This record gives sequence, C-alpha cells and structure tokens, in this order.
Amino acid sequence: MPPKPHQHGGQLQAACEHYRIPLSDWIDLSTGISPFTYPLPTVPEHCWQRLPEANDGLETAAASYYGSPFLLP
Repeated sequence: MPPKPHQHGGQLQAACEHYRIPLSDWIDLSTGISPFTYPLPTVPEHCWQRLPEANDGLETAAASYYGSPFLLP
C-alpha cells in the first residue's frame, strides 16, 4: 500500500469530528495566521484580470527594490 499523502494544514475539521468538540471551541494555531490583518491598499481590479508576462518589468522592479542586480544567486 502506498504511503498516505502529506496533509497540509491542521486538519481542524477532522479534529472536531474525532474529539467531538465544536469548531467554535478551538483556536487554530496550525498556520500561524493572525486574525489581525496587515493594512493593505486596495488592489486595482485590472491586477486580477491577467497573468504576468515574461518581460513585464517585475524582475527589474524587484532588483531595484532589493538593491541587487541579481534576483537569484
């Protein structure tokens, strides 16, 4: 029999069922996600409407931001 695939996440719903404890009584620390969100600007709608292109300037912008001419070693 092949090994079970790795499960990503805390499997909180499975724990609720196994221990018969309602979801509202759990504190899910499995991902480290804070309930306090970081303030982010609104993302313009056009950003969600296409995928990046090979030469769209992303690499140049990242290199400039991080102060390095190389993105990868």
